[in-house]
Amino acid sequence: DLSLAISSLHAASSKGTVRLREGTHPVVLSRDTLALPEILLDFSSNKGLSGTVSARGQVRGVMTHPELDLEANLLPLDISALSGVIPKLERASGKAQGRFVVAGPLSSPRSSGEFTLRNGSMSLHGLPVPIEAANVDLRLDEREIRLERATARIGGGSVSVVGTMPVKGFDFGTAVATMTARNVSLPLVDGVHAIVDADLSAAWSARLGEQERSIPRVVGDVTLVSFDYTRPIAINADIGSLGQRGRRTRFETYDPEDDFLSFEVRLRAAKALRLRNNMADMQLLIDSGALTLSGTNQRMGLRGGVRVKPGGRLRLRQSEFEIRNGSVRFDDPTRIAPVVDVTAVTEYRRYSQAQGQTGAAGGGAVSGAGTAGAVGRTGGQWRIQMRAHGDAENLRLDLTSEPGLSQEDIVLLLTFGVTRAELDQMQASNIGGTAAIEALSTLTGADSAVRGAIPVIDDFRLGTAYSSRTGRTEPTVTVGKRITERVRANVTSG
Repeated sequence: DLSLAISSLHAASSKGTVRLREGTHPVVLSRDTLALPEILLDFSSNKGLSGTVSARGQVRGVMTHPELDLEANLLPLDISALSGVIPKLERASGKAQGRFVVAGPLSSPRSSGEFTLRNGSMSLHGLPVPIEAANVDLRLDEREIRLERATARIGGGSVSVVGTMPVKGFDFGTAVATMTARNVSLPLVDGVHAIVDADLSAAWSARLGEQERSIPRVVGDVTLVSFDYTRPIAINADIGSLGQRGRRTRFETYDPEDDFLSFEVRLRAAKALRLRNNMADMQLLIDSGALTLSGTNQRMGLRGGVRVKPGGRLRLRQSEFEIRNGSVRFDDPTRIAPVVDVTAVTEYRRYSQAQGQTGAAGGGAVSGAGTAGAVGRTGGQWRIQMRAHGDAENLRLDLTSEPGLSQEDIVLLLTFGVTRAELDQMQASNIGGTAAIEALSTLTGADSAVRGAIPVIDDFRLGTAYSSRTGRTEPTVTVGKRITERVRANVTSG
């Protein structure tokens, strides 16, 4: 018999240390069997991760045909320090522990084990929402690694995953998994928010020695429980650029190394999608049955088409248009970029001096299209049709009216309350002052401040309108409220 007392063991490297805990019993070699007592190894990394591994077992037939019967256990480990070890992991918490067993002949050993995580949470760089309340149960045998259960809370909803990965010796095959998600809230990009249910499958090649970097690939179906698009729209409707088309130059920082997930999923909708921003309030119905969302966690695009539900609203200056028909198309595989084509109408009224002496929008006098000599003395009513089309970030507007006005006259009428004939009779300095008033709400935030202070109103705007009393455009204030989905009341006054 041979007894070997291990009194100390301490190994250090640039990445951390491993130390044998004091009080370990001797290792005994007796009758061709090596018996290992339970030993405790404390390890720590230079980035703060530390824990303890216990090991025990025996090796029979040491000198002839070694037969293994060894077990190692990872004692409960606080995973918070993983954020300093794993790239892209910004925050982590929870308790992990594991067990690994090796048995059988040394020439063809059998392995098994298990790993658990309880009450885990983590934030990953590039993932818009954190993972909370994660619980994981992983099992290992000589043929495969099985993810028997993984559950978590993400974006206020629940996610569960099961999966397998083949194991052959020290090499791995392609991991596959299925995921079910319910009521997960996802802020996709600024101004685009969705709550989703999902039934997805994922695959990831974990083979060692592959030259190209592999990231998980996800496919399947996602149902939009709700969808809101609130990104503001830049309106190309100033007089000097009505006949021009422009497009913003986009500069984006994108590093493929920050991608950790790719996907291509079919999007369906449980109800109408909502688009609400500075110009529009409309509902969208998926026309083709499904949209296709594809890309990576950093860069995603949307393809497909939706139909605009009639009855929505488009706002241009102080006028509100009712949507008659329209469509929104998504064609960019790298971003969510709606291409709009919507037709809407409004009734624009202005009263004669005899009917009202104030310069309120809708209350000033107006000449006919060709009666410049009677500027400010007669009333008028126009049915104006607007077609909004193009990229939502650089939208084009085409305007027509009955009775007929030029597009320039329509824009002036909606913007300042005057036509070109009336404008030519006004001083340029007056126009400059009214243009400044038009911008006042945006620059000062007065509109949102008043709506927040007085919740009974939902519309407050500073603007300008032509006054038949003074023959000039004058500052105005508009206060309004939506009474029903199809009826809005507002008052405009000097």
